[in-house]
Amino acid sequence: MKQFYFFLSEGRSKSEALRSAKLAFLHSRTDRANPRYWGAFVLTGSGVAPLPGVVPWSLVSLAGAAVFAGIAFAARFAVKAGRQSPRRETALTENRPL
Repeated sequence: MKQFYFFLSEGRSKSEALRSAKLAFLHSRTDRANPRYWGAFVLTGSGVAPLPGVVPWSLVSLAGAAVFAGIAFAARFAVKAGRQSPRRETALTENRPL
């Protein structure tokens, strides 16, 4: 299966990747060359089209961390603004001459 996914990652179609993986096992000259190890793997469905591009999980987690950091920063800024608001109002009203 590692060979199959390796060939898929090269951009081959599913049927080509499975065929290449089976041939790699067949010509490997190891005990895994015996078809009983790889003969049961068959492709179901359309094997012509290659797999669509995949977004790596590291990019997804980086985007999630950036969104979380932005929300945390906005919440902290809102809390600070809420605390400073009454102080400014009292400071402005105390300094006014009557």
